[in-house]
Amino acid sequence: MLPEIYKFHSVKNFLDKMEKREKLDFHFQNIHNIIKAKKPKNIEYFDSLKEEVLKMYEIEKNNKAREYYAQEIYKKALNEHRLNTLENQVLQELDKIPKNFLSKDSFFTYAMNCKINDGQIVSSLFAPYLASEEHVHAISQGGEDVLGNLIVAHRNCNSNRGSKPYTEILQFHKDIPKHAQTQIDIITQNIENNVLPERLRTYPVCIADTLSEASDGTIELNIVDYCKRVIEQTNKNVSQNDKVIKELENKKEKIKEQINNVKKANSYEHGVNKKLTNYLRSQE
Repeated sequence: MLPEIYKFHSVKNFLDKMEKREKLDFHFQNIHNIIKAKKPKNIEYFDSLKEEVLKMYEIEKNNKAREYYAQEIYKKALNEHRLNTLENQVLQELDKIPKNFLSKDSFFTYAMNCKINDGQIVSSLFAPYLASEEHVHAISQGGEDVLGNLIVAHRNCNSNRGSKPYTEILQFHKDIPKHAQTQIDIITQNIENNVLPERLRTYPVCIADTLSEASDGTIELNIVDYCKRVIEQTNKNVSQNDKVIKELENKKEKIKEQINNVKKANSYEHGVNKKLTNYLRSQE
């Protein structure tokens, strides 16, 4: 129902602002890292250009004009600071900055006119913020669609990463190891609390190996204590299972003994019958 969508509108406004801020910050941070790697002492000046571009975006509503002015601002600055070799990299990041945003009117017009169910309309409000599976080794680069190659990633981050190798991504996003550790801590805790299936107990080891390999050792998950606890619990389980097996085997031996005794008894009875039967026949 359309009224249900209005209930989500306040959330949509917040998420729209989040998305705009997030994407702007993502690409401006990339520009920051590109320039800092070349000339650290000039970084404050180039960071101030971000605010200049954002103010220009608020005034200029034409997308082509926005793009042109932003490029000219950075081209001039790069030339003045003798950083022309970085121009292509910086302009590529500027080109990725979003320039169109869904307005309130256009969204509800879309909702009124589109013949799709209400659930799809509502879910479209949250689509950019949903978690998604990310293949550490990208499928397009030969990675496999297996559990040991999968982590959870923000959908926008997953899309922005594309198929870039982790060694390249980590140059600009140095907080990835921290976030990976946070994620694996949540997973290991839930495994140990029996919230997740037992078959996932080896997942932390598999993904730790994958992340380490994909990042040339930059991402080293701390799962040593987890492994020790699981090994300790596994040893207890093995010990208990061995005990049960021995009990069953002992029962099996006792049952075998009972069977043999019955067989002997039957054999004796057969012998008695045979002797008595033969005696009766001889008397006829």
